[in-house]
Amino acid sequence: MGKKAIYQPTIITEPGYYYLIEDVVVAGRSQGPLITIQARDVTLDLNGLSIISGDDAAPAIILLDEAAQNTIIQNGNVRGAEGRLIASPSQQPKTLRLNNIIFKGGGGGIDISVLEEIEIIDCSFSYGGTAPVLNLNSDGDTFRGKILNNTIKQAALPSAIVVHGLTNGEVNGNLVQKYGAPGYPGSGAGLLLSGDSSGNVISMNIFNEGGENVPGIEVHGSRNLIENNQIIGNGGPGISFVNASSHNAYRQNMLRGNLGGAVVDLGNLNTDEGGNII
Repeated sequence: MGKKAIYQPTIITEPGYYYLIEDVVVAGRSQGPLITIQARDVTLDLNGLSIISGDDAAPAIILLDEAAQNTIIQNGNVRGAEGRLIASPSQQPKTLRLNNIIFKGGGGGIDISVLEEIEIIDCSFSYGGTAPVLNLNSDGDTFRGKILNNTIKQAALPSAIVVHGLTNGEVNGNLVQKYGAPGYPGSGAGLLLSGDSSGNVISMNIFNEGGENVPGIEVHGSRNLIENNQIIGNGGPGISFVNASSHNAYRQNMLRGNLGGAVVDLGNLNTDEGGNII
């Protein structure tokens, strides 16, 4: 298939390896995505360059359309004033890998309606939008995933990471700061694990500076392990297990300086396995 160069707003309709040869920039209202992917087995290599939207690129700067599957996006920058950065409203389950990307701005972050598998690794998000930075869903089913070694800062509104249906996944080595909507106490969390998220390992992350009554981690699911995290300086509890949560475990976490306490457990059979510093 060879390599195919991109230097302007593009609709990708064939499988292959695509790479930027210059920045793709739309200064004003773009009237749509800058990159639309309408094919399977696409690698989009930003090649150290940038995709930049100066206004609302509805529904996203990079759009994964119905046919997009097994997509890799890597090595560059995605910046927007408004609108989502990467989105897929499609009901066809997606496999998506994001690696080594700097994301800035946007009114919404990464928003995928139906996932089969996702990896987000070594990315950076500087963001202050009105939707979660990572909003990852499975539409009532489950998906596999790894969220590793990312930095999320200034996630002013509301949650930083929201996962619906992540099963047997990893959230590891991430730095997540400043989340929760100002003026809306208890709105959001650093990481929100929904009721259908289970069997995940949450480890070696830092969650701090959550807003008023906002927890570092909020757990609705079951059989998740939370270990070796620093969850400090939040306006709510360090870890919040809500009513529906059950059979989760937490150990060896630093849980100091959270105004809502170290742990609030309203669930069933969640276990403190020791070594937590409170």
